[in-house]
Amino acid sequence: MDLRTLAGTTASLRNLSPTTPTLLLSECCLCYVSAATSNSVLRTLGSALAGAPLGVVIYEAVRPHDAFGRTMVANLAARGLAMPGLAAHPSLQSQRRRLADAGFGGGQRVAAVDWLWEAWVAREEKGRVARCEMLDEVEEWRLLAGHYCVAWGWRDAVEGAGGERDGGGGLFGQAWAELEGESGDE
Repeated sequence: MDLRTLAGTTASLRNLSPTTPTLLLSECCLCYVSAATSNSVLRTLGSALAGAPLGVVIYEAVRPHDAFGRTMVANLAARGLAMPGLAAHPSLQSQRRRLADAGFGGGQRVAAVDWLWEAWVAREEKGRVARCEMLDEVEEWRLLAGHYCVAWGWRDAVEGAGGERDGGGGLFGQAWAELEGESGDE
């Protein structure tokens, strides 16, 4: 469906169970719509699923203001692609704030892909991947991976809608609260 038509109305979501735990995944999607639309989509989905634990994982571009980021944005613009969501949520901190503002009060974490690779992927797995795919330009990989992030947030059922407000111990909070995110940002 066109996400722009979802914003603010739950009529098209009647097939979703408002009490079933749900995981929302967004892969380089929200950056292509306005911040108002992407924020409304997150709030609308949260409202439609108010009686259920809800988790969200967002994979998105970040850091458009340095040299690499400006080139990335210019290359996309040359192809007629705009990323208004990137302009509104350019940093790790703004991605995390977006989730908090959208009602993911159980917690929010965010990290750049290069940080996740270093912090989360075991040395043995990195070796296995290196044997599968020879990477000549590690610096280029780090530069590219530093301009994408994974942001994740969670909440239990919203208070007054069939559940308690998540304090980190709900369905998603039990597993996700201990996942380390990146603490710094530009």
